[in-house]
Amino acid sequence: MVVSGSMEPTIPVGSIIYSKQTDPALLETGDIIVFIYEARGTTPITHRVVTNDISAGTITTKGDANNVADKAIGKDYVKGKVFFWIPVLGHVVNFAKSGVGTVLILLAAFLLIEIPRRKEQQRDNEERQKIIAEIERLR
Repeated sequence: MVVSGSMEPTIPVGSIIYSKQTDPALLETGDIIVFIYEARGTTPITHRVVTNDISAGTITTKGDANNVADKAIGKDYVKGKVFFWIPVLGHVVNFAKSGVGTVLILLAAFLLIEIPRRKEQQRDNEERQKIIAEIERLR
């Protein structure tokens, strides 16, 4: 899940990202990648490739909203290339993890199942009543 605005407006905060492991030698300028920047711990970072120096084995990236490029990273720190993202879904997932969110999602799921079932049951009962009334009328 994207937690900072460094890639906005392209990838908004709260988006869920899908990335796939990719050979760093195949990355091109403009590709969006996920990598680990060792100076900032193990939190994955998602930025755009500025340069890919294959001979040196380093890649320079920059967040779309940032003014300066990041320090070059070794190709071994690249975790994958971003293929797509879904805005807002990260917020939904975080909400679902909360106690209130879990209860509300379960309630919504119940209602989405139960309301159509009850409406169908009501239609069936109404149809039965019509059939019974018609049988009574014919007697």
